[in-house]
Amino acid sequence: MEDDAKAYKVSLRNEHAIGAARSYSVFSGAPSITGKGVQPGDVLRAVCYATEKPLTYHGQESFEISYQYYAFIGELVDNKNGHRQVEIKHPCPVHLGDEMNNGSYVVARCVDGYAIHPPDTIRPKLSPRDTFTVFCADEPARGHSYVVGVAQDIHGGAAVLAAVPYNYGVEFKIQPNFKFYVRLQEGAVGEVMTDYNHAARIAFRGDRRQVSVQENADGGFNLIDSAGSLPTGDGSHPSRPIFPVGPTVGASNAPPPPPPPPNLGAASIEEDDEPDEDENPYDILRQFDTVFVIDDSGSMKGHSWRETRAVLKDITNICTEYDDDGVDIYFLNHRSAQSADMHKGRSSGGYHCVTTESEVFRIFNTVKPQYATPLGRRLHNILHVYLHMLEQHLKRGRESKPLNIIVITDGEPTDNVEDAIVWAATKMDKLDAPGSQVGLQFFQVGDKAKKSIDRMHRNIVKKQIRDIIDTVTWDAKNGKKVLTPEVILQTLIGSFKRRTKDESSDDDN
Repeated sequence: MEDDAKAYKVSLRNEHAIGAARSYSVFSGAPSITGKGVQPGDVLRAVCYATEKPLTYHGQESFEISYQYYAFIGELVDNKNGHRQVEIKHPCPVHLGDEMNNGSYVVARCVDGYAIHPPDTIRPKLSPRDTFTVFCADEPARGHSYVVGVAQDIHGGAAVLAAVPYNYGVEFKIQPNFKFYVRLQEGAVGEVMTDYNHAARIAFRGDRRQVSVQENADGGFNLIDSAGSLPTGDGSHPSRPIFPVGPTVGASNAPPPPPPPPNLGAASIEEDDEPDEDENPYDILRQFDTVFVIDDSGSMKGHSWRETRAVLKDITNICTEYDDDGVDIYFLNHRSAQSADMHKGRSSGGYHCVTTESEVFRIFNTVKPQYATPLGRRLHNILHVYLHMLEQHLKRGRESKPLNIIVITDGEPTDNVEDAIVWAATKMDKLDAPGSQVGLQFFQVGDKAKKSIDRMHRNIVKKQIRDIIDTVTWDAKNGKKVLTPEVILQTLIGSFKRRTKDESSDDDN
């Protein structure tokens, strides 16, 4: 930065309306964090300042931002409000590299307590210009929630700007973003942001001695000093493509006709659920949103991957006939550039509203099965955003379309899936949400995945919370049971009918 000041003051002022107290929070622009295996969706940005109490009309609150940066090791936890929060366990002051490429290089450890410090060597490594580097030296146990990241001295202490999951043996090069955003919303310092676009109202760069942000009577924001202003509402964020550009499929490749509706009178479905002769069983697809979570770990390479792609192409065609939204697709490791849609309860990093088989083809061609099986983290992200929307709708007396999540996996998760599901089920119980609000269908490839999911299911049932899980085992390699659109839709529709029926029975009692 050209400004040589060591710190500058930021003031937040409410000029919106008499009697309307307002809460504001601040978060950083997206930093650049690079390292082996890092996807854009892995970078978690957090609230770095929040007003201590709502500001009344003409009310103002100020705080200082220092140019002192920190590398840190911490943990991702759930705070008392049920939101994810990054807790700093050990910060280490760092400096950014200049034209001599002498930025700080620090080592993070987590096995025997938390530690982060320069390496014990006579000739330490250095980091490139405008960056510092964090090396993860310990190998933690599976299912850990450790993170490393960048913090800044804000309001007299190290405040999290952004973090990424701790990854053994990886060097993370981190370049902070000097831009900050203000949003009209309560927040807790360290709380992970999920709605960067819709909540942000104005931005300012950290290169002035003083910045004053004011909310006006019309709800607009502006900067009232010489810093200039940069609106960041919906209009200033061009919509990102739903999927990356990939190979196209010619218009002549018309999709095949959808398979006939499944026989929903099969033994695995309640006999009372057997459809009438003139009833189309697929009509029920209009009643809920369908989300696919696909295991893209290294073990899915080959036949399992090709079969999963083929099945999704057929199911997408069917679902689109009955629901204009199509389906949403997420992968465990791969992250798209798609932002979260908090108003519709859709998480970031996936592919929203996929409606054609050509889109499925392009999406799968951008994803390479590799790395581990972080199923718990992905499910938590999806459920967290959806349940946030559900909670807001319930407060306003609005209904939310039920959500059915279909997980296709062939291995044992490398993180804690059980905690993610227990958290979601407990949250829905507290909200008194309908029994059919959320369903999870696990389609497991082989015995290894089956044993892991079944064990988790038994543990959850013992906790005496709502049961939102159904499981089906298939084996694409040995041909014991082939995954087909009929099998998936039969399970999906039957599960939804069962939960709706259970819900009606509870109401009668």
